[in-house]
Parts: sequence; C-alpha cells; structure tokens
Amino acid sequence: MEEPEIFRAAPEDEGEFQVVRRKAPKRAKFSSNDSEPPNSPPRQSYPQPIIVTGIAQEALNNPIKLARLIEKEKPNATIRDIKSTKNNAILIFPIDPHSANALLQPWTQNSQLGNPKPRITQQREAPAIAVVVCGINPQISDQEITTELKDQGYNPKLVKRLISKETQKKTWKLKIILEDITEKNQLMKEGLILGYQKHRVENYKEPPTIIQCFKCQSFGHTYHNCSSASKCLRCGEEHNIKIVKKKKSKKKCANCQGDHIAMYKGCPAYQKARLEAKETTPKTYAEATKIQITNKLPKTEKTNITLFCAELIRACLTKVNISIRSSDILSYASHLAMIHFNLNVKGEELFEIIKNPPLDEAVDRAKKQATEATNG
Repeated sequence: MEEPEIFRAAPEDEGEFQVVRRKAPKRAKFSSNDSEPPNSPPRQSYPQPIIVTGIAQEALNNPIKLARLIEKEKPNATIRDIKSTKNNAILIFPIDPHSANALLQPWTQNSQLGNPKPRITQQREAPAIAVVVCGINPQISDQEITTELKDQGYNPKLVKRLISKETQKKTWKLKIILEDITEKNQLMKEGLILGYQKHRVENYKEPPTIIQCFKCQSFGHTYHNCSSASKCLRCGEEHNIKIVKKKKSKKKCANCQGDHIAMYKGCPAYQKARLEAKETTPKTYAEATKIQITNKLPKTEKTNITLFCAELIRACLTKVNISIRSSDILSYASHLAMIHFNLNVKGEELFEIIKNPPLDEAVDRAKKQATEATNG
C-alpha cells in the first residue's frame, strides 16, 4: 500500500506547494443491531458457576486466605473469578469443564476451610414468550386453538384458558406461549384468525410478585433486611413457628388479626399489598398514556368520544345562533378527542373544556362566511 503524499505540486497561480492532510483509515461499518462487529473472534463459553456452601466464616472474611486454601484444595482447577453470596456461600467460576469437574469433587473437611459442599447452579430458563388472545368463546377448547395455530404456521408450547379469580369461571381470554419472539410479533401484528373472525392479541403480563417477610410476616421486604421482632406464621404471636403446636394453636393473622395464617391470599393486608405492587409495576409508554374515559361521560358515548364532543359543540353553536359546516365541527371535536387521548388530560378537565369550548375561531370563520355571502 502506497503512502499518501504529504506535498504535491499545485497550480502556478496557487503557489509552489500545497499541504494535504493525511487521511485516517476508514473503519469497517457495522449496524448497531449487530451483536458483534464483523471479523471479531468468537466469544469463549464458560461452564456454569459452582456454589460452595459450608465455608468457615474466618475464610469468608479474608479473600486472600480463601483463595490460597482453594488453590491448595483444588490444584487442578483453573478459576477465573470467586464471588461471595448473602447466604455465606461462595460462587466459583471455572474456566473450563475440566476445572468444573474438579471443583465438584468432594472437598476435604478441615478447621480452616470448614465443611465445603459444592453443587452446580441451576441454569435460568428463558422467559416465556406469551400473549393473550381476546374474545375466544369459552366453549372452544384449548386443543382446537392449538390445532388452528399449528395450521397457521405457529408452534405453540402452551395454550391455556384464563380463569377468573373472582368467579372461578372460564373467561374469554386465552394465554398462549410461543416458540420465539418472531412468532409473538407476527401474531400480535396480524391477530389470530378463527373461522374467518380476527381476534385481538395482546402482550401477556405476569401478575406482580408479592414480597413477604417470613420473619415478621409483613409485606414489602424479606427476612434478610428485617429488623422487626419475629412473629408466628400461624398464630401471630412473637415467637418462631417451630415452637407452636399446630393442633392446639388457633389461627390468627399477624397482619389483620383475622382467623387465618399470614400467608392467606384472601387476607385484606395481602390484597392491599397486591394492589400496591400492581400500581408500582413499570408500564409501557402506550399503557402510561392510555386514559380511561371519565365516568361523567354517558356510557353510550364512551366508545366514541369524538361524536360526543361534536354534539356538545353543535349545542353551544345553536345557543349563539351560529351555523358552521359539519366538517369544521367534526374537526374541532377530533381535536378535543386528541387532547383527551394523546395529551393525557384528565377526564374532569376534558369535561370542563367540552362544556365551555373556545369557539372564537369557529365564530370568526362563520362571520367571514356570512360577510362573503352578503357581498357576493
């Protein structure tokens, strides 16, 4: 490759020489969607980490001493990282399968290292790719839906009818777990066709997780971070559940004082925690900007707020004896509907705007049309 010239001959009218900047070599372009740039070396895959419990507390408090003891105990294992856990255990990351097998072999029990017991960590399952199909008659079986999905090119892992918690009856919704994200996106975009009828498909959201402390039986934290006194799960008294005798003790909730255990899902305290968890669950942008129509609006018009706005505008114009085109009324009504849905205006504020709409532009346009008609 030739070196670029720093100086080159220039035309006579521009002087004797001209300076040329050296250009940096261009970098290879790759899309931001690509996980790795082109020609990059393949990533090395490592075995699953090994959890070792029963390590002596003195060794856990001294990482240098712990590393030397492990190297002495397992000289054939090559380790790339060691991390401690909250449960007084260590997480060892082997560099290859040979090292992993060496770490899984029985450890020697001694006073310095303690009584180590290794086990392999469980690999996390991929999150379920699930959707909800709406409007499916409960009389249609799950097997029929599965057959229809396969006929349309999908590979469902699970088709399950959703049951109402209040009535314990089948709903008109189905939960479907698909094979990959491509199938999910396609089904949500195209909908599910059953007997020439298209059914809406929505994203499935897992119910919010309720965190309960099994030390004080309260909600919102775990026993690792609990500074309260211990309370019995069964009788609500300040003692451990192992002390109480199940046959003789009377059930009493530590949260609501009701005649049930503290884990009862029908407990008012549990239901309150469930609602709070649901309110604090992160929402998508579409869900956050979606506004329910206020109860002040007539129920018959809730499905079409634009027409409702148009009728109110016509009533206001009739009071001031002004007549404008229906297209202008519908345009202004659509504008009010956009305020309601897109600008996140509360229902009460929208109702006040509709009751007293600013009609200056409409009045000016009507006067102008009347003047033009008179002059014409």
